[in-house]
Amino acid sequence: MPPNIKTLLAYERKRNLGNERILHVAKLIVTRHPAWIRWKYIKHLRLSEHCKSIKKYYHLWHKNILGLKLGYEITGTNIGKGLTLYHNGPIVINGNSILGENVTFHGDNCVGNDGKTDKCPIIGNNVNIGVGAKIIGDIKIADNVIVGAGAIVVDSFNVPGGVLVGVPAKGIVKNTDFVEDL
Repeated sequence: MPPNIKTLLAYERKRNLGNERILHVAKLIVTRHPAWIRWKYIKHLRLSEHCKSIKKYYHLWHKNILGLKLGYEITGTNIGKGLTLYHNGPIVINGNSILGENVTFHGDNCVGNDGKTDKCPIIGNNVNIGVGAKIIGDIKIADNVIVGAGAIVVDSFNVPGGVLVGVPAKGIVKNTDFVEDL
C-alpha cells in the first residue's frame, strides 16, 4: 500500500471512530457497533479506489455487501480525505460528484444529478450535511457550509461559512464580525 493511502485511512479512522484507545476500538469490534461497520465501509471504499490488482474486486465486493447492510451507495474517486458518515441509512453519492475534504453526512442524504443532465454538484471543504438534506444538479457549495436538516439544495451557494436551510434551500450568512456592546 502506498504511504498516502495509509495516512488517509488513519485520518479517516480517527474521524469516524473518535477515540483511538485499544479498549475503545476493541469494544466497537466485539459489539459490532455501527460506527465500526461504517468505518469498514469507508476503508473498503478507499481501498477499492486505490488498488490496481485483483484486490480491487475484493474490496469492491466487501464495500457493496456492507453498503447493502448500511444503505449506502457511494461511487467514484472524487471524494477528498476525511469523509465522515455518522448514521446508517440511505446515503447516495453520484460518482460524478466532487466532494472536498472533511465532508460529513448525517444520513438520508442524496448528492447527484438533477435527472436532466449528467452534471453533479461540487462540494467544498468542511461541509456538514444534515439529516435528510439533498444536493442536486450542476451546483457548487462553498467551503465551511452547513446544510440544514431536510434542505433541498438546487442552486449554487458561494458564501464560505454560511448555512443553507429550507425547501428549496436559501442561504443564511453567519455574521462573525458582530460584537455586542456591554
